[in-house]
Amino acid sequence: MTTDDDIGDETGEDEVLSGELVGEDDDDSTAMSRWGNVVAVASILLVLMGIVLFSLSVPRIFDPDSWVCTMSRVAIDNANDDDDSWNDVDLGDADSSADLSCDEAVALADSIPTSEDGDDTFDVSSAGATRNFGIVAALLGLVQVVGGLGTAMTRSSIYRRVAVTGAIIGLIAPVLGFLSLVIIAFVIWALLFSRTAKQTWGEVRFLGGSRRSPKA
Repeated sequence: MTTDDDIGDETGEDEVLSGELVGEDDDDSTAMSRWGNVVAVASILLVLMGIVLFSLSVPRIFDPDSWVCTMSRVAIDNANDDDDSWNDVDLGDADSSADLSCDEAVALADSIPTSEDGDDTFDVSSAGATRNFGIVAALLGLVQVVGGLGTAMTRSSIYRRVAVTGAIIGLIAPVLGFLSLVIIAFVIWALLFSRTAKQTWGEVRFLGGSRRSPKA
């Protein structure tokens, strides 16, 4: 026969178990509300970086000669504006690099010494190399945009892998300089190691994808 004490004990145990479950759900909900935007923010930042990279790559693809010409003039101006005299460029009758033809600008930039002894000179990329680099960079930008948007909208593990891959490869083309490195580090942390990432996709296992942590 079940006594009142037994009923009370059973009821109390259920309440404790129920309280533990509710407490765990509350903790998870609090964590998600606190950190739930981390993945979204990282995804948006990756999308923006991809858009910038793609936008900067388009001129190299469609008009590489103009890009080479512009970069040559920039190199000439930088050499003449710095404090060193050994790398100054003689513009001849031209008042500035803007007055030079593209062929003249490329030839002069290609002869700018990069060391005081003059053994090495500035390397001006060819139009073909510039276009090829632009194509690769544009594709990388698209990968970052697709990965970031897909991750933010679907939280799919496949899109997350695309986003992380795009971020890591983006280290070879940090279009925003040091800021790009900061963004990439944040994206990798947010999508792989943050609490939201672990709750969404599970713990990271580098050789075997992700696995969800067992519930206590």
